Amino acid sequence: MAKHIKHRGSKNQQVEQSNSSNSNDSKKLILVSVVVLIIGLLLGAFLVFGYFAITGNNEKISDSNSSVDLVLLKSNVENYVNKNLILDSSLSAKVTDVNDLGNSLFELEYEIYQSDQVVGAGLFYMSGNNLILPQLPVLDITKPLEIPETESQEQEQPQEVSELSAEEIEALGSFMNCLADKNVVIYGANWCGYTNALVSNLGGFSVVEPIYFECVGKEDYCQSVGVTGYPSVFLNGVKVDPERTISGFAKLTGCDAPSVNQKTTTGSCS
Repeated sequence: MAKHIKHRGSKNQQVEQSNSSNSNDSKKLILVSVVVLIIGLLLGAFLVFGYFAITGNNEKISDSNSSVDLVLLKSNVENYVNKNLILDSSLSAKVTDVNDLGNSLFELEYEIYQSDQVVGAGLFYMSGNNLILPQLPVLDITKPLEIPETESQEQEQPQEVSELSAEEIEALGSFMNCLADKNVVIYGANWCGYTNALVSNLGGFSVVEPIYFECVGKEDYCQSVGVTGYPSVFLNGVKVDPERTISGFAKLTGCDAPSVNQKTTTGSCS
């Protein structure tokens, strides 16, 4: 009787073990299903987020392009630059390409032409109506250019120089020869108003010829000797910054300065 009871207990134990195994398998299956479901939800969320992010960016770019007439932008910038920033009538600026940088900022590639030949190139930046240039304040192209006092004085220089007497021009010529002997070189660009102001202050291009080097068309050479802006003054191959007057160059070199009434000039083009 005891043996029979023991045998029944063994069977019950086997059944319990089998039920326990089935229960564990069910739990594992449920756990795997939950993990798969969570992964699926996460992937779905990422896909939805990515879709809206991409379409959202495309809509912004589309809105930016549709709100700005690039042809009109190029024309307005060209007209403003040629009218206000390029003082040499033989030169003209042309915008060759426009790049949308986003956030209402545009990069405009330009070239400077003289006699249908490219003599310079660079970049403008536009944000709204504001023209952004290196080393210059932000300019509103919808408003006339306001010329600071020093620039107004520079514009008066050619008129003053034209009134120089023959004796004064001769004295300036001797002064330029002395500067040349001292190894003074002025590197300039004839499209730059600051270059024209300095040259006019020293008597004009014909007078400064012994010490003047024109960088238009020779930009690579000028950069190789250390020119970073126009005009640049060098003494014995070293860049210097004298007062841009006859007396300033006299102090720099020790050359005798002729007596000519003039005003100082400042500023540079890059």
